Amino acid sequence: MVGALAVLGVLGFTGIVRPRSDSIDEVITMLKADKIEALGRISELERVVGSQIIEIQRLREESVMLRTQIFQLESSNLYHPFPVWNVDKHGILTSANSAFEDYFLSAQDKPLIDFIGLSLKGIFNEGFEDYMENHNYVLSKKRYWEGAINVAINGKQQATHMVLYPHFAGKQVVGIYGMIIPIESTRNYMQNS
Repeated sequence: MVGALAVLGVLGFTGIVRPRSDSIDEVITMLKADKIEALGRISELERVVGSQIIEIQRLREESVMLRTQIFQLESSNLYHPFPVWNVDKHGILTSANSAFEDYFLSAQDKPLIDFIGLSLKGIFNEGFEDYMENHNYVLSKKRYWEGAINVAINGKQQATHMVLYPHFAGKQVVGIYGMIIPIESTRNYMQNS
């Protein structure tokens, strides 16, 4: 063992075998630089994750607010005493309240769900062309329309007061909301007031 150390000492003294301290120092320096770079990346990732956590919380709060608004909108129309509905730009029914079902669908003995996704033509029958003329007016002018229109309520043609108004998504009209009040109901109210 002593002989081996003596040989290594002579080789190291003569420069044939170099001590590895230089290369170890280089490795340690390189590892320190890598550690500093990794810590920088970790800090950046922590900053990004922190901002994403804040954004996720903001989106959760916004989602809760939007769900609340949708619930309020749906429930306000759901219990409206007169027919209220929503159609897309082409007159395809997307939603309606229970009064709509009572007024227009009870004579056909079909539930509202059977008409969602279908044109109002099968519901308004003879009054459909008049309805679509007013529907197209609201689409083109981006403002409400109101007036008298004849539609079949419970299978009988009746004069009604209809209000149509645009459903916006941003600045785009994506559909039309509608509401009907039978003129007979208005007359009864006026006579009893």
